Amino acid sequence: MQTSDSSQKNLWYSRNLSDFTALLNSFSTFEGFLDFINTLPKKSPRLSLYEGRDHSNLTVVIITANENSRYVTYLKSFFMGANVIISEANGQNFNYSHSVNNGLALAKKLDSEWVVVSNDDVFLPGDLDDFMSRLNSDKSHNVLTPVQAGINQSNIKYHGEIFSICRSNLFNSLLFFKYQKPKELWKMYRELPGWSTKRLDCLEFGSSSNNLVKKFSKCIFKDLRNFSDFGIFRSEILRDFSFDESFQNGFEDFDLVIRLHKSGISVDTLDFDVKSVGGASLGYGLSRWPLIVFGQMYLNYKIAKMTNSD
Repeated sequence: MQTSDSSQKNLWYSRNLSDFTALLNSFSTFEGFLDFINTLPKKSPRLSLYEGRDHSNLTVVIITANENSRYVTYLKSFFMGANVIISEANGQNFNYSHSVNNGLALAKKLDSEWVVVSNDDVFLPGDLDDFMSRLNSDKSHNVLTPVQAGINQSNIKYHGEIFSICRSNLFNSLLFFKYQKPKELWKMYRELPGWSTKRLDCLEFGSSSNNLVKKFSKCIFKDLRNFSDFGIFRSEILRDFSFDESFQNGFEDFDLVIRLHKSGISVDTLDFDVKSVGGASLGYGLSRWPLIVFGQMYLNYKIAKMTNSD
């Protein structure tokens, strides 16, 4: 099936699962689809900087679609005293990684010791002085995330989650098992072109000791910890690493964790509770699924390149 570039963009921007299936079927390879994704414009975020005094060795980059939301208002209040950067963007060209990288570019100019990258929909039950006391007492780690994983309204674990990447051919029954799967999604899977299902056979699970994980013949990465919606980085780490902007909105965190791991840098835990209501600001409706499915495909593609497998 051949489709014009403008028609392909219309299919992508509709965020409709049937249109997304038609879009995938207009390409014969993942590389062609990826080239198309990389031609899409990225919404430049509006950056707002609130400089702190008492805790200026911390800069917090908050990614949001609306700076005036109650979530951002709460986080600005909690982190008062630290440097706070709001990276606001929304609309059909919103790109999460692009918003993060723009915020980090500004953060680098502030020369703080620590940089937090946070979604807007998290809550910290303690106070900033306690957070900084625990953070400053940690002298040996480079990347941290809260030890207690928050649970959102769909019972999805976020920051602090242990995951393993395993290769399997059982994607039809197990793919995205951790997410709620609407019937429309299963219908889409059955209509995907062959090259795309090949890019969906690398599954993300929990600990390698999990019985489900043990059933798979090859775990490519075992027992990595994801920072997800609340990552804490020593600033020098972010001079060498950034978020991959080919990801649209989903799986860019797993990708960065894997790249850090391959460079010998692990994500460790900070004993501080952060609650997540993941998806509360942008939602987890059907319109998010094309972005999630693409993220899964692209992560698999990168893992194949990293491990010289296909």
